[in-house]
Amino acid sequence: MDLSTRAVFRRLLVELVNHHAQGSREPLSASALMQSGWPNERMLRASARNRLNNALATLRSLGLRGILRTERTGYRLDPACSVALVDDLDDADAGD
Repeated sequence: MDLSTRAVFRRLLVELVNHHAQGSREPLSASALMQSGWPNERMLRASARNRLNNALATLRSLGLRGILRTERTGYRLDPACSVALVDDLDDADAGD
């Protein structure tokens, strides 16, 4: 999934992947994801929640539908999945 031109989605995904890599059993709160996606931006709670919901729906539509979980207290990647961040597509092709 190339998010090189979609900064908000990239920041959200990096936060989710880093949280997943740490092996945390707790999901990320909506507040933590809103801070990651829109740092230093002030907005009404309802607006922030709407932005986050739309961004997470977009990430799901881009390929994360099967692994992006909504839980009672937040969001996380499926603990059973393996994930890796790749900064550049050339890096991904290097192993081929």
